[in-house]
Amino acid sequence: MGAGPPWGAGRRGHRAALPPAPPPAPGLALAPMHGAEEAVAAGGPRVSAASTQTDSMAGQMPRLSKVNLFTLFSLWMELFPSSEQHKKSQVKKSGLVVVKNMKIIGLHCSSTDLHAGQIALIKHGSRLKNCDLYFSRKPCSTCLKMIVNAGVNRISYWPADPEISLQNEASNPLTTDDAKLDAKAVERLKSNSRARVCVLLQPLVCYMVQFIEETSTKLDFIQKIAKSQPDSSTDFYTACRQERIKEYESLFLISNEEMHKQILMTMGLENLCENPYFSNLRQNMKDLVLVLATVAASVPDFGCFGFYNSESRRTNETDHQGLPQEVARHCMIQARLLAYRTGELLH
Repeated sequence: MGAGPPWGAGRRGHRAALPPAPPPAPGLALAPMHGAEEAVAAGGPRVSAASTQTDSMAGQMPRLSKVNLFTLFSLWMELFPSSEQHKKSQVKKSGLVVVKNMKIIGLHCSSTDLHAGQIALIKHGSRLKNCDLYFSRKPCSTCLKMIVNAGVNRISYWPADPEISLQNEASNPLTTDDAKLDAKAVERLKSNSRARVCVLLQPLVCYMVQFIEETSTKLDFIQKIAKSQPDSSTDFYTACRQERIKEYESLFLISNEEMHKQILMTMGLENLCENPYFSNLRQNMKDLVLVLATVAASVPDFGCFGFYNSESRRTNETDHQGLPQEVARHCMIQARLLAYRTGELLH
């Protein structure tokens, strides 16, 4: 991996300071949708101190900001394991994080019958008032209307293909026309609502991805699997990571830049289609997907290795059947993402 970053370097009992985090690119950390209160000030966007990356670096270790943590959780909730068979359709599965006073009060994902926004309304009801909602995809106009009427404070979404997909034009122009009409309806709702509908993304601090990769490689689980394959010609963790990167990039990124710009414009994000904002946006999105893939690869779903497969801990076939293994794995990865915010991995 080459020379490592300077965390933990220096004299015993002291840690060398990291280089300062790069400032957010104008228009990226907080992409304004409407209203003078959301205007970008000269020199950069207005971002509250509670959500900045540099404030999250207690102990001089790279950490995720709360905004990026909530965004990653929304993407990860979209991948929540389910026994339901999601058929290919214009409506995409989506994840949602409900936040109040910068604390998570709900994690949800859509089902075959209900969108993530609808599930949040059913689960939380009037408690959604003054909450911030982080979606893995821009919600449809129906969900957005109900959420806005619930009195939420802010709605943030991942700036790629929305819940009502806009990527079907080549195969089915009619469904894409419906999606465009829905996108226009969403824009009208945004302009008439008090809730701030926006895109919240922040650049990662220096060495964040490298730090996550190094700490993930050293996990006991990964080390045990690696030792069980002494004759393997490839590094097990690297292979898992590359597989996850490929999978998540296909889910959460739009490889074609022109198509991405077209989708952003249809969703009313023309201000992000000009460089350097567009290139910075794509880089920030790619970095967050890389973080998600790196952490997910640290708890792989691998053959005979599992959470309940140790014969010494099983007394009969019905033990530990309350929580499916894939759900346990999902929760473990979620906990590891959280640890890169809290710093618990460092102790």
